[in-house]
Amino acid sequence: MDYPNFEIIIVDDGSTDGSLEEIKKMSLSYPEIKLVKTLSRRGIPRSRNIGIEVAQGEFVAFLDIDMKVGKGWPGELIKFLQQNQAAGGV
Repeated sequence: MDYPNFEIIIVDDGSTDGSLEEIKKMSLSYPEIKLVKTLSRRGIPRSRNIGIEVAQGEFVAFLDIDMKVGKGWPGELIKFLQQNQAAGGV
């Protein structure tokens, strides 16, 4: 990642595919990972709101399991937002 100041917040909304165990293992090696587990299924919108509530940064980006990001992400997006104060999102 080309942006030095970041956190990764993973909101587990009741997954049953074993991903929670993998994320717990990964978080031992990567302290920027914050895992939040909901007590009951709440759906994508509520899970994203939970992630926003936990986030400490100025910018928030959402990724889903089927998304792939390219080189320069998120640095180029943040640079654009910083240079274009009227923009609400990219």
